[in-house]
Amino acid sequence: MVGAAFTLYSCNEPNTTATTPTTVSSANVQAAAGAGLRVAYVNTDTLLNNYSFFKEKQEVMAKKTEKYQKEFQNRAQGLQAEFKSYENTRGSLTINQARSKEEELMRKRENLAQYEQSLNQSLAVERNKMLGELDSVVTNYMQNYGSTNSYDLVLTYTKGSGVLYANPKMDITNQVLEGLNAEFKSKKK
Repeated sequence: MVGAAFTLYSCNEPNTTATTPTTVSSANVQAAAGAGLRVAYVNTDTLLNNYSFFKEKQEVMAKKTEKYQKEFQNRAQGLQAEFKSYENTRGSLTINQARSKEEELMRKRENLAQYEQSLNQSLAVERNKMLGELDSVVTNYMQNYGSTNSYDLVLTYTKGSGVLYANPKMDITNQVLEGLNAEFKSKKK
């Protein structure tokens, strides 16, 4: 039995203000459940592993990551070659020439570190954009799906999410996955 009470604020009721609280107690929740509250859940792990949109976006991100890593490695190897060349010729340089070359190499090392940081930030921005797009697509689909199928509440489930038990009869992951993939395929054409 749910012992806590939740306070909700009504926003769209006529003649009420936004500060008028409506209390939903455990008795109200039980009454709603008794009145045929329809609840389902979607397994997030299964959804992400099998949703074509997400898999395609993951592949794009993996290719970008690989490209950025290669670019960085090429620059790092070039700088390493410069350091090695300096080590080999340092004995034939004057003190001022050696100091100047060391300063130049240190600036290049700092620039390389900044470049790496820039690449990582760029990847993080791309990933956040992709996750935002994924969230938007799934949320919009689920709102339509829930409404069309008369669900009052659709939850997400993932291992370690705090849900200790969920009746498999309430799992709509496969139906949602079919619909999302069909929608993605139709938009891709």
